[in-house]
Amino acid sequence: MKGRKALLAVLALAAILALLYTNMSYFNGQPATGKVVGRITYGLVSPGPCSEGTDCSDKAYNGTVFVWDTGSGAKALEFRTDGNGLFDVNLKQGKYFFEVSTKFATTCGKIVQVEGGTMVNETFSCDIGIR
Repeated sequence: MKGRKALLAVLALAAILALLYTNMSYFNGQPATGKVVGRITYGLVSPGPCSEGTDCSDKAYNGTVFVWDTGSGAKALEFRTDGNGLFDVNLKQGKYFFEVSTKFATTCGKIVQVEGGTMVNETFSCDIGIR
């Protein structure tokens, strides 16, 4: 009986410590943050004609990305990708829409769920719509 109570106490303590570890920033009244990393490219995502000898592979997106909070509709963040289309941003726990506008005036994006204390890896392939 004593062994079982001790085991339950240890499991309860482990669960509490795990919760505290993943939500450390709650001590200051702030929601926990998570990280979103990834790469954005643009090109002919859908099959389309490509002239022989022409490089039709996707290109790295080097530009601005807008991040919208899906709950409030407010802009949560604006950032630029690097020359390889890579990005690495921190966001508060929540659901966000990442909006990418290419130089061809087409827009693509996706909804990303961010959990506190975690990292999400996202790849965006934007179709420029030129056929």
